[in-house]
Amino acid sequence: MSSKYLPLTEQHGHQHERATMMCNRFRIFSLLLLALAAPPGHFSIANDQVAVSTTPIRQHTSQPNRTLSITGSFGAVDLSNRELSRAFYNLVFLASENIPLEWAGDVDSCDAGTISTDFMDATLLRVNYFRAMAGVPSDVVLSAEGNLMAQQGALMLSANDELNHNPPSTWLCYTPDGAQALDDGSLSGGTNGPGSVYSAFRDNGDNNASTGHRYSTLLPTTTQLGTGDIPELGDHKERHVSYWVDRDHNAPWGILRDGFIAWPPPGFVPYPIVFPRWSLFYQDADFSAATVEMSKDRAAVPVVIDSRNNDYRQSIVWVPEGYDPGQYSQIWNRVEQDTTYSVVVRNVVIGGIARDLSYQVTIMDPADAGHEDLLDISGPDSVPFGATAAYRFSTLDWSDRYEIRTFSVTPMDYANGAEDSTDDIIDGTATDYPLLTAEVSASGNSAFHLAHPDYNEDQYFQLPGDYLIGVDSHLSFASRLGYASDAQVARAQISLDSGQTWVDLWSQAGTPGTDDPGETSFSSVSLSLEAYSDYVGQFRFFYDHLGQSGYNAKTKAGFGWYVDDVLLLDVEQLNDEDMSISDGKGEFSLDVDSQKDLCLQVRNAPWEGFDGLEWGPVKRVSVVGELPTRTTDWMVTEIYLATLGYAPDDEGLQYWVDNIAQNGWTPTRVAQSFFDQPSVQAMYPAEDGDLALIEALYHNLFAREPDTQGLSYWRGELESGRIRRNQMIIALVDGGWANAEAVEDMRRFGNRVEVGLAFAEEQAARGIVFSRLTAEDQERLRLIGQTLLADVTSDTATRDAAIASIGERLESLDL
Repeated sequence: MSSKYLPLTEQHGHQHERATMMCNRFRIFSLLLLALAAPPGHFSIANDQVAVSTTPIRQHTSQPNRTLSITGSFGAVDLSNRELSRAFYNLVFLASENIPLEWAGDVDSCDAGTISTDFMDATLLRVNYFRAMAGVPSDVVLSAEGNLMAQQGALMLSANDELNHNPPSTWLCYTPDGAQALDDGSLSGGTNGPGSVYSAFRDNGDNNASTGHRYSTLLPTTTQLGTGDIPELGDHKERHVSYWVDRDHNAPWGILRDGFIAWPPPGFVPYPIVFPRWSLFYQDADFSAATVEMSKDRAAVPVVIDSRNNDYRQSIVWVPEGYDPGQYSQIWNRVEQDTTYSVVVRNVVIGGIARDLSYQVTIMDPADAGHEDLLDISGPDSVPFGATAAYRFSTLDWSDRYEIRTFSVTPMDYANGAEDSTDDIIDGTATDYPLLTAEVSASGNSAFHLAHPDYNEDQYFQLPGDYLIGVDSHLSFASRLGYASDAQVARAQISLDSGQTWVDLWSQAGTPGTDDPGETSFSSVSLSLEAYSDYVGQFRFFYDHLGQSGYNAKTKAGFGWYVDDVLLLDVEQLNDEDMSISDGKGEFSLDVDSQKDLCLQVRNAPWEGFDGLEWGPVKRVSVVGELPTRTTDWMVTEIYLATLGYAPDDEGLQYWVDNIAQNGWTPTRVAQSFFDQPSVQAMYPAEDGDLALIEALYHNLFAREPDTQGLSYWRGELESGRIRRNQMIIALVDGGWANAEAVEDMRRFGNRVEVGLAFAEEQAARGIVFSRLTAEDQERLRLIGQTLLADVTSDTATRDAAIASIGERLESLDL
């Protein structure tokens, strides 16, 4: 026996279809004013008559024209975790919005045609989202044969302008396959695809008291879906069929996450997917005498039992006070803060025993991040060009996947006076009217114009690019709101997550009624962006309709919102953006292959195939100079300076260089040869331990005492024999060049190496050969090499001064 539930019947008329369509495109969520717990916007306004919003408002907007690579198999979703539930809604639920249907067919010739694979995947994703939230298997897949049957069924509904589970064979475009899909499917009018799944799942309307569509969507044993859609074209209305290919009411449900299927489910649930009808399903239970008790903040919430079902659905459905499920477009009110409801379903007979089923539902605003941790990045502030630097970022205990982006920035001011083309603007307006108009302007000859030709279509234009915001950044524009009702709102908005959600910086509603001409001149608006300093934002101008009755649906002169003279001041535009994926360890390496300063950001992206959440604050990294080319004579000089603390004599330097070039020696062997010299052994007697050597190396390399951790490490390595003294020298030098946190130290050391090389070169030019000097002159040469380096720092001026003094210093030898 198949179930017959209509989310919408023809007797409700076309007006209700349009209302249902509006809601099920989920447009209503982007229209509701969602208060966000964030610092108030700062602004100055030249005209006192302009109303402004001082509280940022967040709206959901999914990215259009995306391809879905993942459509299900989300596993157990832990709804006790607020962050996870919020992310699952923002990233997975919204991902199925705004996917083009791309139908190729013709109703009049009974050609069912095809719809895009992406649109079918979006429909499947919406089904599996609801199933994952409810704690049932979310691995439903599309059936190729089922899709064809559902498409035939949708064609039949459209051709006959009716919703019917048992169509007669005399119907236009009748086929047995289409009739089978209608018999075992959920049918929708006025919506398509994901919107239809949402509409059916909501189960509003007087004829849906048993929430049968919700039951079909959540039946745990279902594994295959066929989906079919016909868009609205001409006289033919939108029609959708979800064909439950292998629906089996009698198959055991298996083990469920919560032990039962409740909607809304226990845990944190976003308010846009909470509906007037609450339900609880339990296989083989008897709900004949069941009752429901609800409370909020320990205060009872009266409920009305809508239905008790003891057929294959085994469920109870109730409506909390204040809601009317007979209204097709009604959803749960937005919550200002997390609101917890306690539910007790009493006297449910399970296995012959009466039981009480208790749980809690916390309804939340998915736009409100609450107290979620910011993903800050820590690590060096400056890195040499050509080096690799290590960075860490804070992670979340429930996510092991993050996105990291690096980019450079260019300081700029963006200006657009709406005078030329809109090629650089992202145009989100309808085709009924042009974005640029010469009807009015604040300056020049034209302005941007946003109007509502149809209340189902949001109107906006977006500035090009992404911008790093600073403490002095401002957005300013000229605004004129003409004929507009109080259900039509002009908004200037910012997005911190690459355009997925938007926050109001400023808003202005029209006046009650539709006869007020509104403003007849432009007002200047200036908004400080200081509250978003160190974040990357996108900006748009959004003309909103709140879904209420009474609005001006006209695009002619004087109607809607005019914007002119847009200025985005003291911002930095993103360039050379690069993305990478990091695991849950919270660390990554940065290879600096550009001499431009860099910026780093990280965001949580827990599900592969979906976008991430809000980007964290920007970490700025200065790229300082370039790593030196470490030639053979450079590396030998490094060993001289690190081990002995003075600049080399030319004869000794060339000896070691020749051994590397001609005899295949390595720097490590050269360092060992140093320790074979009696003079070096006298400096660092082995019998006295390694402390003096470690302290000398740190002083010569980094101009400081060794830190406690470093001292302990190197003493342990040397004393255990895991590393020899010559190996430690090479490891310290190489490690210094590779360590982004040692930039200043190694810049100083590099300057000293250059001075040492110049010292040896000047000796060669003067014919000074160390072995031919007297012992006294040899010591004097060493002393000159030591004092020569004394004042050399990371400042290149000290390097140049030391090199300039070499000739005079060698003159003092009087050779």
